[in-house]
Amino acid sequence: MLLSRHCPVCRRPARSVCGPCLAALPRWAPQGAWSGPRVAELGLDRFSALYAYEPPVARLILAAKNGGRHDLLAVLGQALAHDLLSGGVTGGRTRHQNGAGSGIDVVAWVPASRRHARRRGYDQGRELALAVARPLGLRARPLLRRTGREAQAGRNRVDRLVGPSVQVRCRHAPARVLLVDDVATTGASLARAAASLRAAGTRSVHAAVVAAVP
Repeated sequence: MLLSRHCPVCRRPARSVCGPCLAALPRWAPQGAWSGPRVAELGLDRFSALYAYEPPVARLILAAKNGGRHDLLAVLGQALAHDLLSGGVTGGRTRHQNGAGSGIDVVAWVPASRRHARRRGYDQGRELALAVARPLGLRARPLLRRTGREAQAGRNRVDRLVGPSVQVRCRHAPARVLLVDDVATTGASLARAAASLRAAGTRSVHAAVVAAVP
């Protein structure tokens, strides 16, 4: 028996998220905790998000992560890539708003906990990174690995602020990394990942997420 597909936002029959729902999702704008000084404190050179983490976006991301909707990760990753392209991010040279140039060498991701990756059958960060890398003309590489079993989901804010334990897989990390994740809440996961990358030689970290908590 074929399983029916529906849009996770409006629940109407659809092969994926429907076009009108995707276009109506609340866009993210830099504010509060995601202002420039806070981003620098996290060890990031730049931070960008596609959507604000509000109910319609949450339903979409949770369906992709925990609802077996593996197909939605490709849609979200491509949308994030197109948003980055519109901001001037490409492989090689990256034009900043002030006109200064830097570059992106490789796309990496914040790895899921082992328990969640086993239960889902995939690492959502990896799927997002692959979908982001293709339109940018970059490679997605598994630069990071979890060293602990803890997951961020379900933890209180104090514990979330510590972030997961991650290490770099290689001895020398690429100089300029685009770090991808699905949701940024406190920024702790991104900070721990950025610190590990910098300890292995990365000089510039641009974090890009599908959604950020306002």
